[in-house]
Amino acid sequence: MKLSFIKPRQKGILKRDTRYWLYFITISSTAMFGLYGAMEYEISKIKTDTKKATEDRKFFSSEAVRLKNNYDILVVELSKATDIKNSNTILRDDINNIFSIIPDQIRLTKMEIADGYLVLYGFTPSKEIYNLHLNPALKSIFTSSETSFIPVSGGLKFMSTNKLAEPPKSTEATATEKPEPQEKSHNPTPPINTPSKGEHAKH
Repeated sequence: MKLSFIKPRQKGILKRDTRYWLYFITISSTAMFGLYGAMEYEISKIKTDTKKATEDRKFFSSEAVRLKNNYDILVVELSKATDIKNSNTILRDDINNIFSIIPDQIRLTKMEIADGYLVLYGFTPSKEIYNLHLNPALKSIFTSSETSFIPVSGGLKFMSTNKLAEPPKSTEATATEKPEPQEKSHNPTPPINTPSKGEHAKH
């Protein structure tokens, strides 16, 4: 015998509202875990980029220091090269000037040049030719010129030592000491002793 006119419905283990809540919790948890994973990935990427940027900054700083040192070295080398070029130009001019004052009768065999110092070695037919043609030119350029001769066949070998005088080192000292007598000259002159009446009488 039937007690109800309605066909019984099949009941599930969970109610419909409970199932909705479980779906919502699952979806939310999945979204949260996905967002957390994405944030962890971005944070790791930012850390890697920051570390790389720090290493690049250190590298570029060291490169800047190295380039600056290389620049300073190049400046020093350029200055040295310029000095050498100027010295070579001056030396070449000096040599040309020396050759221009040597007459045809005298032959040079060796020459030594230094700062304010010149030594000539050569051959001359006689002392008279040397003293007439070369010696006056050397004395007009250098402060002191000394020449020694060695007799050989056909003439004389000579060694001429020429020097430029260095400025005296005591110039500054004497210049500072000179004002002292002038200071003394500013002192009042001593009183002149006038002759007394007795002395006038004697005269």
